[in-house]
Amino acid sequence: MQIIDFNIKDNKLEKNNERIIILGKFNTLHLGHQKLLNKAIELKNKTNKELIIMVYPDFNGFNKKQIKNILPLEERIKIFKKYNVDYLLLFEKNAKNYQITREKFIKYLKEKLNVTDVFVGENFSFGKNKLDDLILLNNNFNLHLIKLVYYNNQIISTSLIKMLLDEGAIEDVKKLLGFNYFYSGKVVHGMGIGKKYKTPTANVNVNKNLYPPMQGIYLSKVLIDNKYYYGITSISNNPTFKERPITFETHIFNFDQDIYDQLIYVELIKFMREPIKFTSIKKLFEQIEIDKKDAIMFINKKK
Repeated sequence: MQIIDFNIKDNKLEKNNERIIILGKFNTLHLGHQKLLNKAIELKNKTNKELIIMVYPDFNGFNKKQIKNILPLEERIKIFKKYNVDYLLLFEKNAKNYQITREKFIKYLKEKLNVTDVFVGENFSFGKNKLDDLILLNNNFNLHLIKLVYYNNQIISTSLIKMLLDEGAIEDVKKLLGFNYFYSGKVVHGMGIGKKYKTPTANVNVNKNLYPPMQGIYLSKVLIDNKYYYGITSISNNPTFKERPITFETHIFNFDQDIYDQLIYVELIKFMREPIKFTSIKKLFEQIEIDKKDAIMFINKKK
């Protein structure tokens, strides 16, 4: 897969290959995005055309505002590679991309990228006039308009998933993503208090653009060296310790390896409780023992 930065003057791909492009922000890869991908890949496999996905890095499309994403760009890239995408077209915020008209953009797709087919969701638009935008696309390409995906009578969208994350509804989030909400990062040194109380935690340095869930304690699964372990994860500002910055810490069950500086993945399975400000560290670790028992009981019920 080749990654190219969008530049209306410089980007040019070989003319001998016809191409398909999927237009959208693709900042989450929820079930709606996956439907678009799968439909486009069906056509790619039938026609041997190459597939391009236009992707926004961690900012809000044509608005230059930096945003937090459920899947930061590096994680989306890993997933696109699994889908056998040929090109990722990054719409960078620091280019003069905001000043181009939709007509110039369409000309760019046709003349520079040799796009013949465009896939979009039913709610796609370049700006305010969705119908005009779809007519314009249809007049210039084979337009594939893909029906939206719904959950509980609501369109599956990034904003809906973020709302559920704000509520800690992690099990509903899985239903919209098709996979567990997760984060990744290298394990770094924390305060070291857990180790003193024989409950060590893996403190993960997460991507600064990650959209976090509601603060709380979660049942989790941790992927280390291609092996999964269960654990309990605290995502909080540690109110017992004078409300420090939010940390992502996981106590991994039946695990005693040194994993500092190692990349790990943490999947959240179930929200267990909100953070509590305890009157002492001893009371905090008494509650952690209760959390561990509750988590293990839930795991055993699932087996």
